[in-house]
Amino acid sequence: MFLQDPIFAVKVWCGPVYPYTYRLYGPGKWDGAREAILTAMDRVKAPFQTRCLRVENNKEKNFLECFVQGFMTLVSGFLFALMVLVFVGVQ
Repeated sequence: MFLQDPIFAVKVWCGPVYPYTYRLYGPGKWDGAREAILTAMDRVKAPFQTRCLRVENNKEKNFLECFVQGFMTLVSGFLFALMVLVFVGVQ
């Protein structure tokens, strides 16, 4: 594999282990395994892409909503970190 396609070989060798790796050669060889390995990160990232929201004309409202959402995210992160510290401190 290193002589035929060195870039792909480095990706397989240094990248994460996918089940498709076992389908590159051998009795259960699958022709789509190479393509599946190369596009695996696209399938991992896809669920984390934000959805398209409708655009509103009121920019102040959007700014306020974003500010409130950001503040709530910070507060929830702080509370989660506090809970972890309390839990770790108890043990």
